[in-house]
Amino acid sequence: MKALNRISPSNELLLYGEIGAWADSLDADSVLSQLEALDSDEITVRIHSSGGLVMEGLAIYNRLKNSPKRVTVYIDGLAASIASVIAMAGDHVVMPENSWLMVHKPHLQTAGTANDLRKNADVLDSFEQTLIQIYKVKTGLPEEIIKEMLEKETWISAKDALEKGFVDEIQQPIKAAAHIDLSALKSVPKEVSQMTDAALAENKAELERVNAIQSLALKHKIPASMATNLIDQAVPLSEAKSQILEYLAEQDAKGMVGRGAVVEQNDGGPDARLEAFSEVMAARNGIGRASDFASQYMHLSAVDMARAMLEAKGISTRSMAPSAIAAKAMHSTSDFPVLLQQTGDRVMRMAYETASAPFRAVARKRLAKDFRPLTSVQLSEAPSLDLVKEGGEYKYGSMTESQESYSLQTFGKIFQITRQAVVNDDLGAFVETASRFGQAAAERENAELSKLVTSNVKLSDNKALFHADHSNLGSAGVISTTTLTEARKMMRKQKGLDGKTPIDARPKYLIVPAAMETTAEQLLAAIYSTTVAEVNPFSGMLELLVDPRLDAISETAWYLFADPAVLPCLEYAHLEAEQGLFTEIQNGFDTDSVSIKARLDFGAGVLDFRGAFKNAGA
Repeated sequence: MKALNRISPSNELLLYGEIGAWADSLDADSVLSQLEALDSDEITVRIHSSGGLVMEGLAIYNRLKNSPKRVTVYIDGLAASIASVIAMAGDHVVMPENSWLMVHKPHLQTAGTANDLRKNADVLDSFEQTLIQIYKVKTGLPEEIIKEMLEKETWISAKDALEKGFVDEIQQPIKAAAHIDLSALKSVPKEVSQMTDAALAENKAELERVNAIQSLALKHKIPASMATNLIDQAVPLSEAKSQILEYLAEQDAKGMVGRGAVVEQNDGGPDARLEAFSEVMAARNGIGRASDFASQYMHLSAVDMARAMLEAKGISTRSMAPSAIAAKAMHSTSDFPVLLQQTGDRVMRMAYETASAPFRAVARKRLAKDFRPLTSVQLSEAPSLDLVKEGGEYKYGSMTESQESYSLQTFGKIFQITRQAVVNDDLGAFVETASRFGQAAAERENAELSKLVTSNVKLSDNKALFHADHSNLGSAGVISTTTLTEARKMMRKQKGLDGKTPIDARPKYLIVPAAMETTAEQLLAAIYSTTVAEVNPFSGMLELLVDPRLDAISETAWYLFADPAVLPCLEYAHLEAEQGLFTEIQNGFDTDSVSIKARLDFGAGVLDFRGAFKNAGA
């Protein structure tokens, strides 16, 4: 039979046919892509297969076995060879009384030298041990018993499979789904051959009925639930066609037929659909992955989504051309402009959060209520506790303070999505633009923070951030154990604002330009030493951050920073009301477009020199 791998109308994964990597076979890639598309809290797999390639089957087994969803496997007719291994991935495995399992030793069709054959024998032994462990996990049988079953090519009836633990439940007999070729297998029981040969004749009409209903469902885009009911309730094909025509007539009366895919309205409501459509728009352009719920809409075009949103607002799209639907959706009270904004916001934020921003990693974040200067007051350490003798008097202590300030600034750009792009379902440029804006926002923040460091800004004491008087400027030299030792020592010996109390500023991050990345990696790498002298004192002690923006300033200078949660040197702020990258949308009546504004209210400043160290390099 031709291999069949698809999701049935009842949302089940069908694995019918040979498992392999050739035409008309079930390859792992196609099976796994179908698994991703399943829209259910559970996975139901139906198997009717004589087996195939071991590695393809193991890939399918591992994906099912490691799924967080509950997996139920039905062996509709036969699960032989590697197909029986796939069946073992089920949390619950079911066999009808007239179905069969078959297990045997793995084999290869191979040629080559004696050395090649010896290597292949080792490979086969490894495969066999893997199969034995899989069967053992499911059945609990001893390895020697399973090994003997593989040696003999054992055919296992449903009753025996239940007794031995290969399956968990036996059901009443069902008709096999289709005929399969058993010529490649040995010792095929007569009952199995008769079962599969008879099934082809007995089920021909049933297969034609099911395939016809499935074809009608796909052609007219009727709800999957309706197709499932027609098939499961054994509705004759003529009656099924009548019911489908009645459904289409009802939809036509509502203005929802003949203009693209139908969106069911009982899918969680407008908010859930809006979120799902946004996920789909992003995922179709390579940004993120659509959830199980959103995957049901992966086939919808932008016009389909616009139509669904107009209809949800009570705006009829009957007899409207795609261009008219796009224009109406973009300039009406529908949620379509909100969808574009939400998609743009999703893409920008994902790009923003994943973009390289080393200096953001070493800075402390805060929120600002408005655009007035932000002042960070640094209190000195508490005074030491004096000895109080019996009946003695407690003395008052005092604390000193310092402060640095900075203000928020606004950065932003506008980009547009046109009616033509919606009609053409060409949203790739829109998504790509949004992604670039997200990266640009992260780049802007990192640039503002790095500029504070590389420009060596003056602090409130009228001295530069890195200054000899601040004891955070090392003897210029290439990064090495010697120069790092000096840097760590100087940071550890930093004093508090009182000028006396050690604060033990421990370095956590090492930031270098791209030119020094390899040298830094070698210095921080773990060394398995045999003598005390070979011990690498910095192995695993510092987190390496590489910023290629530094190369334009200096290819030799490098920096150390303390943990910003313990001793912050840099700080950045976002406006509290928006908390980072923010988007606004506006309809353009005179331009047939929707404009989306990306805005970033951001500010950065230096809080304290004690949490940072610089070496100018060689």
